[in-house]
Amino acid sequence: RKITVEDTATINYCAFDSAFQHVAILVNCDTVQLRSFDNVAKIKSSIKLQSSISDKAIRCLQLSTDGKCVVTGGTNNPYFYVIDVESGKQQKFTSQYLRDAYVPCFINNETQFLFVGDSAGRMEVWDMQKKQAIRSMEIETKTGIQNSASARNLLWVVSDDR
Repeated sequence: RKITVEDTATINYCAFDSAFQHVAILVNCDTVQLRSFDNVAKIKSSIKLQSSISDKAIRCLQLSTDGKCVVTGGTNNPYFYVIDVESGKQQKFTSQYLRDAYVPCFINNETQFLFVGDSAGRMEVWDMQKKQAIRSMEIETKTGIQNSASARNLLWVVSDDR
């Protein structure tokens, strides 16, 4: 399947839900589009972010299992957005601990707990119902956190250090 955008637009990142029913696309660092996996050419919704995400951001988008919630963040910003796809409502969360906020990951693919890391190896787990960070930790890394994943009460954090 081929995902395309307008000629003047750029796809910065895309993410799929675990059932491969929904696709979230970050376009021009400032817009999240939601599309159906069955028809990626049709935009189901388009949400303009309150602030743009850095074009150098890696792994800056996470789509919930049910496709109803998107998290996005980026380098140079200690904040991330949680977006309700159906209503378009955005909630901005700012970390007091992280230098930047990317590689978001829903813990166990549930939207209650969210992991966010940064380029310095710092990490936070947020309770989205309480709307606050509940755990901070750090790993020693030269390249920062590159990726994250969670399943069965485990959290994997990846760095590109060799």
